Amino acid sequence: MVNDLEERFSLLSSVALIRPRKSRLRPEYLKHHLNASVFKDEMLNRLSGGAMTRFTVDGISRFNILIPPLDEQDKIIHLIDLKASKMDDLIGEAERAILLMQERRTALISAAVTGKIDVRDWQAPVDSYL
Repeated sequence: MVNDLEERFSLLSSVALIRPRKSRLRPEYLKHHLNASVFKDEMLNRLSGGAMTRFTVDGISRFNILIPPLDEQDKIIHLIDLKASKMDDLIGEAERAILLMQERRTALISAAVTGKIDVRDWQAPVDSYL
C-alpha cells in the first residue's frame, strides 16, 4: 500500500503536457524512452535554476528522441514489456526465497533455543575455496 505522503505533490510553476502524435509515436514507446536511465541522466544534467532546480519547457523541447517506424516501436515495446515481465517474475521468486530462508532461520533459532536440536558441538564448516 502506498503511503499517503508519497501520493502528494506540489505544483509551484508551470506544467508541460507531452502528447505524441499517434501517427508517428506510440505513447508506450515514449513512456519507455522517458523512463530510460540514459534519458533521466541527461535530464538531470540539464536542470536549471539555483535554489529551486527545474526543467523548462524550452529545455524539454530541445531533447531529441529517435523515432523508428511504428512497427519497430511496437516490437521495441513488446520486447521491453517481455523483459520487464521476466524481471518481475525473477524478483518475485527472489522475494519468496528470501521469505522462506527467513522463516527457516527463525525456525532453526527457535529449535536451538528451546533445545529441540543440540548445537553444543556444532562447528562452522571450513570452506575449501578460501
